Amino acid sequence: MKITTFLLFSCAALSISACQNTTVVNKPITPAVLSSQQFNEILQQHTWTYTPPNSEIPIQINFNNESIAIYSGCNLMSRKYKTQDHQIMLFDYLLSSTKACGELEKQESLTYGLFLQPHSFTLEQNPKNEMVLKLEHSNHQHYIFKAKPKKEDLEQSDREVLTKFTWQHITDDQNQVQKQALLLNFDPDRVRYYSGCNRNYYKYSIENNTIFHLGHYGGTVMMCPINLQEKQFEKLSAKPFHFKFDYSTTFPKLILESKYQPNMIFQATPRKEDLKLP
Repeated sequence: MKITTFLLFSCAALSISACQNTTVVNKPITPAVLSSQQFNEILQQHTWTYTPPNSEIPIQINFNNESIAIYSGCNLMSRKYKTQDHQIMLFDYLLSSTKACGELEKQESLTYGLFLQPHSFTLEQNPKNEMVLKLEHSNHQHYIFKAKPKKEDLEQSDREVLTKFTWQHITDDQNQVQKQALLLNFDPDRVRYYSGCNRNYYKYSIENNTIFHLGHYGGTVMMCPINLQEKQFEKLSAKPFHFKFDYSTTFPKLILESKYQPNMIFQATPRKEDLKLP
């Protein structure tokens, strides 16, 4: 079992003065009919997301009964909050797990800075009449968090997307066009894949948006024509590879990135447990 430790950031270590002081943020601009109960319900019924420029991984926050959970792809952070008279107040220390984040380190630093001492944090209504959270930082920049369907466990949200769909390989390379496109299913502990002949699988684990191959490949052993998509996937998955999602289409795309093999792109389709079925 993996144990995640939490680090209590002190003022001295961060050279930040008065970090223990309560942060009272400005009174939000909300419709006059919004009661205090409705205000809290709106906060807690959604996951609020902001995707920084040049990044495809969102910063996500959940408001729970007494604290906000903050996640941007690596460490899980939290800080206590309360609301009073339509005000959001952040107080106490900002807590964070202590994983090394590699390529996500820059985004982790941005996330930590945003929630350490925001200048203001308000619930507003945008021109489309959608509720958004506007976080203004002391650097005079503001960040808009959009309301999304609630994800109860932010750390597991990427895994939920992986296991929700069947993923179909797409390519513009005519040499790789096959009668049966390569299909992937991510189960809780293994990846199953099928490209028209054998049904194969291998066990895997996920950490920091990287998939690790555990153990050997398994599956049926029928004599099959060579499938270039399948061979490319097996070469790519033999070593740890990074994954990310493209949400620019109705159904997301899954992008598998490797230092050793060309990237592979998969389109989400409704999940089917038996990959051999049409």
